[in-house]
Amino acid sequence: MLKNIVSPKRAMSRFVMCPSGRGDLRIPLDEGGVKNTWPALVKVADILVYRGIQDNYAFQLLDGGTVVDPKSYQLTEFQKVLHGGQSNDIAKVDAVYYWLSRQSGIPSAIWLPKPKPTSRITVLVLLDGFRDGPYILRNTQMIIKQAEIVRPLSYTYPPDWNSSIVWSNKTPTHNNDLFAFGMNTASSAAHSSDCIVCGSRGGQATLVGIWRSGCHKPAIVINAGCSRLGLRWDNGKQPVVLIAGGRDFFKGHRTDDEYFNDLWDAVPSENKDTTALVCFNHMPHKMSSSFAEYVVPVCVEFCLSGKMLDDAKVAEFASKIKGADTGKLKTNHQDVHF
Repeated sequence: MLKNIVSPKRAMSRFVMCPSGRGDLRIPLDEGGVKNTWPALVKVADILVYRGIQDNYAFQLLDGGTVVDPKSYQLTEFQKVLHGGQSNDIAKVDAVYYWLSRQSGIPSAIWLPKPKPTSRITVLVLLDGFRDGPYILRNTQMIIKQAEIVRPLSYTYPPDWNSSIVWSNKTPTHNNDLFAFGMNTASSAAHSSDCIVCGSRGGQATLVGIWRSGCHKPAIVINAGCSRLGLRWDNGKQPVVLIAGGRDFFKGHRTDDEYFNDLWDAVPSENKDTTALVCFNHMPHKMSSSFAEYVVPVCVEFCLSGKMLDDAKVAEFASKIKGADTGKLKTNHQDVHF
């Protein structure tokens, strides 16, 4: 639960929405206004300290995901927090530090630890809809993290998420729940992961919320839940592997071809070059453990290659997954039956 996200020393014209056990609280801000407390220019003696910060952390804008050089006053505040102090401009969720805009109090950027050199892939499993994920991936060489969205955490699912796409296309506002800004356990964990693996409602809602928060990560989406006509992905054109099943109840009464074509048609046009759709003819909504243990790591490998338009890489991927079941694979470059 986040507390004291915005200092009470902010103008009365704004307010902060803080989650509580009785719903969001609309907390008015002090009428005294804002004094100009921006720090002076950085001292020469501080340069080494700040250089150390920038060697270990990247400052990334949430709007677009661009890494930029922080301003001197932002470095000053961050240094203070790293040394155990408090800052009205920074909120921490797990290992991620959010910079709060001094104009609106809304998160506008994040401080991300720079990854240390490693040959191991870090995968975030969204337990919402893929609860067996950590167990299924236990024997891989990947580092497995997990997150789950439940009511006591920083946000809950938006209204009508499972029957409408309206929520996904609204312009985020500060009182539109913290879902819009990624200041929650799932997005914070995703920022320090290489890719996301999710299924069912995790793909329908949680993943979309992570993407729209400014955390653009590749994803393996079991049940292809994010592929709904009109639903914006807003993921910076990151690679995505959609996994669908011919016996999934998401298919409804459609034929195999209708279901497959509907899923591909729902992929936003700007994302088609970085998306692959795989449909296994006999896969139900919930994968068996043995099936998932074989298929998911192969899909992670292909997804992180980002080579959805590379004929040789697609053929290699198809040759691996055909050992699990019959079906078909589509990219924006080719169609493969296996």
